[in-house]
Amino acid sequence: MSNNPQSANQDQQITASPLYHERQRQGLCALHTLNCIFQGGTFNKKDLDNICYELSDKKWFNPHKSYNGYYDVNVIITALRTKSYSLIWFDRRKKLSSINFNNVFSFVINVSSNYKFCWLVLKAYSSHWFSIRQIGDNYYNLDSKLKHPQQVKNILNFLKPYSIDPNCHIFLVVTEDVEQEKSWLIDDESTTSD
Repeated sequence: MSNNPQSANQDQQITASPLYHERQRQGLCALHTLNCIFQGGTFNKKDLDNICYELSDKKWFNPHKSYNGYYDVNVIITALRTKSYSLIWFDRRKKLSSINFNNVFSFVINVSSNYKFCWLVLKAYSSHWFSIRQIGDNYYNLDSKLKHPQQVKNILNFLKPYSIDPNCHIFLVVTEDVEQEKSWLIDDESTTSD
């Protein structure tokens, strides 16, 4: 499977609307993801670096960021908490239809892939974060690797490949109240995928 299960998805169309969208630079996809979620320049690199140092006082080899700016999930969780939001990992054993989409502010997707050099596959992996957000009546793929946001016509169809790919993880961004009440979930007993 390719790095991005949606690379040839028919459920998307390109939009040139006035949506806030940041293009990929360095390994700052977590920063771009957070800013796209909040539809503005809410965070900057210094903000995320400071969160890293709050999580671990190691300046040179901080476990929460890499040399090229890649930030781990702990940084995203902490950044969201500063805005009274929570990040929930979606258990792929659950059905996507068990999500209460009305109570989800945004989706965050993490796609990992191994490095390949000719026939040799290295176990060190690269990882990429991006967000899917409903704005108005439509969902948009705000991936920083895209030139423009892409409208997602069917959110379930869009999420499906990510839910079954072992190299992908789906996260839900919800308010703290929604997290406490678990109202992002329609049916807690649903444990088979769609």
